[in-house]
Amino acid sequence: MEKSRTQRSDEMSRGRVIVTVAVCLVVTAVAVAYATGQSELRRTPIELATPAQDLVKAKQFVLVDGKGVRRAALQIMPDGGPGFVLFDKQDQPRALLCLSREGDPDLVLRDEKGQPRAIVTLREGVSGLMISDEMGHLRVSLAVDSDDAGLALNDEQGKRRAVLVAASDGPHLVLADATEKTRAQLNVDSDGPRLALYDEKENPRARLSAPSDLTGLALFDEKGQMRAAVAVDSDGPALALFDKESDLLWKAP
Repeated sequence: MEKSRTQRSDEMSRGRVIVTVAVCLVVTAVAVAYATGQSELRRTPIELATPAQDLVKAKQFVLVDGKGVRRAALQIMPDGGPGFVLFDKQDQPRALLCLSREGDPDLVLRDEKGQPRAIVTLREGVSGLMISDEMGHLRVSLAVDSDDAGLALNDEQGKRRAVLVAASDGPHLVLADATEKTRAQLNVDSDGPRLALYDEKENPRARLSAPSDLTGLALFDEKGQMRAAVAVDSDGPALALFDKESDLLWKAP
């Protein structure tokens, strides 16, 4: 068995997986102090009879409840874009819909402590969804553009542990350890499925591939050098052993 045949299973590399997870701008809800002179608005018959105006201009509009507590605000945000904020009964911002100065939309949902828990963005043709836990750690990221769709899952420390990408050349799955080092990778492309296993230094240790004309398994040492390979094709099985420089030592047949 020629060494070049076994190296076909080595075509998959970590660099092929392009995680198209959109980079989201950190959207912070700004609490603006609004003075409310009255807890209840009373209209006189004269006021009710006043003709409606065709145009009303203001820098902000504030909606208060029966106790004078701010519950909604339509305003210009600090970056110059318009924003609509909804507040809970404790005057905490819980939802924000806004446009950036460039016109990019954002939707932010916050918990009762003001922690962002879900963010939806649209940037340069890439739509994204980010979901965080109560500690503010990002746990789920989803992004879609014209070519690819990507999903990333993080652990409780916010470390990336799994990434799934549906790319134009096929799906990819990457699994990482607690230090975010790639330990396993599975992908399917036009040549067929491929599986790779890596050590704690991200050196490849085993690769299994099943293209249309053969099935092959390659084993590597701690330096990433291929030391053994087995393949099965239409002619039957073949086995090859290599030295530490990946030069052929023995093969059968």
